[in-house]
Amino acid sequence: MEAECIKEELYHYFDRDTSTPSKAAFCKQRSKLRQDALRNLLFAFNRKLKKNLYNEKYQFIACDGSGCDIFRKPNDPDTFFEPNGKSTRGFNQIHINAFYSILDRRFTDLVIQPGRKRNEFAAFCHMVDSAGSVGPKTVYFADMGYASYNSFAHAIENGQYFLIRCDPKKTKGILGYPLDDVRELDCRVERILSRSQAKDHGCGRSDPHGSHLPLCRAIYFPTAPFYIVKI
Repeated sequence: MEAECIKEELYHYFDRDTSTPSKAAFCKQRSKLRQDALRNLLFAFNRKLKKNLYNEKYQFIACDGSGCDIFRKPNDPDTFFEPNGKSTRGFNQIHINAFYSILDRRFTDLVIQPGRKRNEFAAFCHMVDSAGSVGPKTVYFADMGYASYNSFAHAIENGQYFLIRCDPKKTKGILGYPLDDVRELDCRVERILSRSQAKDHGCGRSDPHGSHLPLCRAIYFPTAPFYIVKI
């Protein structure tokens, strides 16, 4: 498919033959596809190809996201954006998150989200879990939109590695000190995470040795190295 409307694309594909299916027939057949059909087709395609590994051990996967305008549909609240400086009539948009194998030069996974419900954290975690821990070790590279403790934890739980860019604010929260005069660093940090910041739970600064760890809902100790890159 190119940039023409569906009717013209069908005429072009079938050489304007009288047996060319109608637009309605095309849409009816397309609606029969499962939502994960093309994603599973991508997986099947990649399984047939050999992976190129760094030092015969690691595969490098880059992750990024991008918005993509689609057909205009003002009554879709999940994808429609009101008129603004970009569009005087408003527009509909989806957000595409993708995994790309750097050494193989091909896409390995993708998650498409409605533009107004985009969640790069959730997309990254979903794709990491889908890849799992089977096969060669993976190093995930991602931009600052994917930097979160949850993203780190999903990669670590699957036994993989990652290099994710952080802005100064997030890096300060992870390290515990500002980076005003720091140009580069290489250190390991240990953090205890909980869903509550209440000091009386014994999971915060008032209990640095973790004597009340059973009261913490979520606990995370790094078991694999990760690196934070300052902009």
